[in-house]
Amino acid sequence: MRIGVVFGSASDEGVQGPLAGSLAALGDVESVVLSAHRDPKRLAEWVAAGGRDLYVAGAGLAAHLPGVLASLTPKPVVGVPVAAALSGLDSLLSIVQMPFGVPVLSVGPGSGGAVAAFLKAAEAAPPGKALDLVVGEAARGLPHVARETGRLRRAASGMGWELRERSAPGPGSGARAINVVAGEGGPVLEGPAINVPVLPGDALARPGTALGLLERMRRGAWTGTNNTRNALLWWARLHDAGVGA
Repeated sequence: MRIGVVFGSASDEGVQGPLAGSLAALGDVESVVLSAHRDPKRLAEWVAAGGRDLYVAGAGLAAHLPGVLASLTPKPVVGVPVAAALSGLDSLLSIVQMPFGVPVLSVGPGSGGAVAAFLKAAEAAPPGKALDLVVGEAARGLPHVARETGRLRRAASGMGWELRERSAPGPGSGARAINVVAGEGGPVLEGPAINVPVLPGDALARPGTALGLLERMRRGAWTGTNNTRNALLWWARLHDAGVGA
């Protein structure tokens, strides 16, 4: 696997260096400093040069770098929030809440070491265009969960992916998964699983919801609220890149 690691500031070396080191066990790593705001042309040229299977991008504060990177390449992008302020909540929300069609996977603030573990598990998962869709028993009857998983099923069918629906991870399967985290009681999965908060409109209207999610998002890998389709698209990008496919 060829991995490009890019951060927006040399001041993030304390995060970037160990992250690049942990990824070296998975393949060839190229680590650069390029800002989406100060170096947009150089960033685009670096991406256009190609030769990489996957990108890991870290950023703090406005944290646009991972999203800009994902708009420049069809390769999978993992975002790493740098806890520059507000415990990294602002960075996390900027990275994870991408619009449908531009998927970025995010880990929790300051948990760059989790990226290598996630990618190692994803590489070891059974190959093919199949995913476990994990929806806990308590969440299955919720209308907003049914709506969101319905959108996901239609998208998967249109893309030729199989969704194997489970109320818990397949025992010992190690399969790649999309995990619906519905409410505060839903479990957070690690390993080769993308967690997605699926919440009703009244919860989305409360600012405190984001603060509650921050603590849960310190574990595992995530896409944005009510965006299971971006999780599917991220897995599809990984498959198309030939990483563990």
